[in-house]
Amino acid sequence: MSSTIKHFSHPEHELILKENDVIEDTATCYVCNRTVIGKPTYTCTSRHAAADADDIGCKKFYLHQTCAELPPHLFQHSMHNQHTLTLELCFVRTYCNSCDLQIKFAYRCRPCNSGICVACAFPGPSVEEQRELHHQGHQEHTLVLQRQALFKCDACWVKAEDYSYVCKTCDFWIHKKCALSPPIIAEPAYHHHPVTLIFSIPDEHLYFTRWCNICDDYIPVHSWMYYCQKCTYFVHMKCATAPASALNETEADGSDNPDLIEFPLHSVRGSTK
Repeated sequence: MSSTIKHFSHPEHELILKENDVIEDTATCYVCNRTVIGKPTYTCTSRHAAADADDIGCKKFYLHQTCAELPPHLFQHSMHNQHTLTLELCFVRTYCNSCDLQIKFAYRCRPCNSGICVACAFPGPSVEEQRELHHQGHQEHTLVLQRQALFKCDACWVKAEDYSYVCKTCDFWIHKKCALSPPIIAEPAYHHHPVTLIFSIPDEHLYFTRWCNICDDYIPVHSWMYYCQKCTYFVHMKCATAPASALNETEADGSDNPDLIEFPLHSVRGSTK
């Protein structure tokens, strides 16, 4: 493949292959939403031009070389073998029929009006093969995959049955789903800015009790969560990745209207209990 290509995910400009051009630790691929750090990645050619220096969308655009080379069609995929699946850009709010995460691109079946995300279409190593994981949320030690069990997760604090990644030194257990959660949700259905995965309440907010902006329940200080720094907006992991049906009630009561301030404030309400 040549070093410069045209791709339907970014029709405005050509893309150029850069192996050492990514500097943001949180940079993710536009198609699969996985990190691009340490992997051959296409960036927009206009990001290097002075005339387009203010084009934020182009500056933040990354596309794995492997994602650029994804097949346009899948025939008899194990998750949907009745019809051919076609890789498409989702112009309306779409959720993967496998993992329930909101997606920008999907392998879609038009007759069935369903689709799966790229990550589910190509999950990589099987559960048995993906034995070890180095995660930013627990940088001290390697996490090792364990068999499926019911346990309380040290990331989301929810008791659920799942495969687990475990630090045997620290007795640190997290759900496999939590371990593989995207570092950034670029276009969440419930907020007007991207939200970033963080691993505890930031120091500047430790003096106030924090509540999830979706379900309105308490967020433990040392749990993992999604966060918008611009709005001081916090969301549980399970709420941030919930399918659209789970958000209907919140949307109906207008609880995520960014132009409204709720009184009494959560911290005040919590202190009076």
